[in-house]
Amino acid sequence: MPNVYQQLCPVLFGAGAADALPEKVQELGGGPVLIICDAGIRAAGIVDKLADALRAAGLDTDIFDEVQADAPDTQIDLAGKLFERKTYKVLVGIGGGSSLDSAKAIAVLAENPGPVSKYFMTWQNGRDVKLILMPTNSGTGSEVTPMCVVHDTVNNIKTGILRPADYAIVDPALTVSAPPKVTAYTGMDALSHAVEAYTCTARNEHSDLLALECVRLIAKNLKTACEDGKNMAARSALSFASNIAGIAFAESSVHAGHAIAHETGVVLEQPHGLICALVTPVVIEYSAPCFPERMVALAEALGVTDATPETAGAKAAEAVRALARELGIPSLKSMGIRREDVVACAAGAVEHNIFINTAPKPTGVPEVAELLGQMYDTY
Repeated sequence: MPNVYQQLCPVLFGAGAADALPEKVQELGGGPVLIICDAGIRAAGIVDKLADALRAAGLDTDIFDEVQADAPDTQIDLAGKLFERKTYKVLVGIGGGSSLDSAKAIAVLAENPGPVSKYFMTWQNGRDVKLILMPTNSGTGSEVTPMCVVHDTVNNIKTGILRPADYAIVDPALTVSAPPKVTAYTGMDALSHAVEAYTCTARNEHSDLLALECVRLIAKNLKTACEDGKNMAARSALSFASNIAGIAFAESSVHAGHAIAHETGVVLEQPHGLICALVTPVVIEYSAPCFPERMVALAEALGVTDATPETAGAKAAEAVRALARELGIPSLKSMGIRREDVVACAAGAVEHNIFINTAPKPTGVPEVAELLGQMYDTY
């Protein structure tokens, strides 16, 4: 059947791309500008340098640096109060996934009355307020996806709003300061996006191409970037991998792995990328019987040279586990988390994540419970 190839916004990619921020802000309408980030990124000096460049270009610029991990709705509503006092023409989200997702949600409140919970699971196109996103790690691909993941603190679940950016600036130089642990976790998040985009029922030939290239780039470069954060070739490869994985799953989907990662991340209070690292091998094994021939290409992208349709799923899964071990990613059991608490997340993973419906075969609570148990037992 016909497929839709979509990229939601233009992307300026490459080392030094961040220098073009003032020019792009002017093109989108000029100031006032609100930069949205977390305190850590601001402390690293990245944000104030960009703010100074905007001000030097004559653009009135403010900074909201109170973003919190997992984008809780309470912080988004707090930022929304800024618009009661001042009208901003352009918002700039700078940082990791939580900052970019927060910026998307805050952009909704720039043009609509709060609270942000009114807009959960709705599509909100921007009108007059423009949004630029600039990632400082290589994981979420949020700059090119419509979804912003928000922590619904009332129900203690991850939900979201669909509000795409108007422009993305992906400068690998902004990722150099990311420490090895963050680099590892975010890289495994990008890998999970690619694997799930490749194995979901909503995939197409375009998303397949992007997903497989992302897998190749991560398999070749993630360990290098963790060992030498200033290696710009590796950083550039990971930035590109994260970006194209975002495009891939934006036009296809994620599925069981992210349903599990969203639920267990909140319930067990664990980083999203850590859960992605642990669940991706299980997702590969679960998906392999549905299309064994396709799994050969996935295994080859992971560096496996002797895969056959019969062995590709197992070999690809083990390649991901081996990479996770090389990166020092811990197991859940090593952190004192009980197996029964992990498996208990099955019902919520199915109930709270509609994209479970794009898994390669019918996947309900019993199947997810089995996947959770395997995730715990096999790493």
